[in-house]
Amino acid sequence: MKKLFFLLCTLWCSSTFAQSVYTGTIDKYPIEVILNVYSDDEIQGIYVYSSNDEPINISGSIKNKVLSILEKDAKEKVTGKMVIDKFSAQATQLSGTWTNPTGTKSFKIALTKKYDLDDGEGIAWSNRELLQKVTSGNQYFKIVLSKAKDDYQARVKALKVFEKKTDKLLQTIAVDCQSMGFNSVETGDFNFDGQADISLFESSYAGANTSSKYFLVDSNGQYKDSGFEGVSLTFDEKTKRITEVNQCCAGSQYTSTLYKVANNKMVKLEQHCFIYDEKKQDFIERKWKDCQ
Repeated sequence: MKKLFFLLCTLWCSSTFAQSVYTGTIDKYPIEVILNVYSDDEIQGIYVYSSNDEPINISGSIKNKVLSILEKDAKEKVTGKMVIDKFSAQATQLSGTWTNPTGTKSFKIALTKKYDLDDGEGIAWSNRELLQKVTSGNQYFKIVLSKAKDDYQARVKALKVFEKKTDKLLQTIAVDCQSMGFNSVETGDFNFDGQADISLFESSYAGANTSSKYFLVDSNGQYKDSGFEGVSLTFDEKTKRITEVNQCCAGSQYTSTLYKVANNKMVKLEQHCFIYDEKKQDFIERKWKDCQ
């Protein structure tokens, strides 16, 4: 998953030229839409109906100024198609149609741009909220982005937790992290207590190394910073173990550290060093000091 995040970040940083948030309607139903337009005219995004706040995945492409989008459910089944005529990433108003998979129902789409999430030096803005792709129970999430004039990319300055349907703000968590757009938040049981927690992408480093911040849910339903730290952590709910993998030296060596969780703290169990052997064409375990 962390390697995937790194690859997504590479694509995000190098290829996206338009990241925009829209509000509007499909027929009479209010929606919020997030579109990422890449330099090859491919589209990735999500949208929600305001009545239930459950994100729907969308993807598509632009051809001859017509944006064609497919919406899919969690099983990748197509649940609808959107066509936006005369599409422009700079336009403040968009219109088109939504059609069901069989083509028997069709509704008008009307969208108004709320804001862009511009990158680049010399561009400054603050407190722009971005809906996240995942939800947890009756909660959905937004990150709050700000960009200083001297920064090339925006940073995540807060994570907000909302109640579905009522849109009640339940919690605001102050942070300072890199952005992965609407993929910044993930869910999981990070302390293996049977309750759903959340993580927030924090930073990418050399190679496939990444870090995240992990927030554990308490008895009051509030998210608290776990203090869990490490590079490219993965969580195995079956074995109740955490694995840290730290790559180095252009991928020629890596370390692997195994942890358990005790009293909501990471406790180191074992650690290993692996270095690539050209003759054997494989990674060979060495002494820990050899990786330092």
